[in-house]
Amino acid sequence: MKGLRDAEEKRKVFRDTFYSILGEAAKKEKCEILIQGTILPDIIETTKGIKTQHNILEQMKIDPVRVYGFQGC
Repeated sequence: MKGLRDAEEKRKVFRDTFYSILGEAAKKEKCEILIQGTILPDIIETTKGIKTQHNILEQMKIDPVRVYGFQGC
């Protein structure tokens, strides 16, 4: 993320890196479903358009099975 100044751009880079690595680990461990939570302030900020939510991939029109190799819950 060196050189990035925009917070939203940093979120995108972090999300892609995080889920790519997590996807590789999930495949290695033969995981099919990823379960994770979020906190209410993240949901509020996302629904109000303040920032994108980094861990509700479907909300951003990202198919986690196609892109990262696992289903999110």
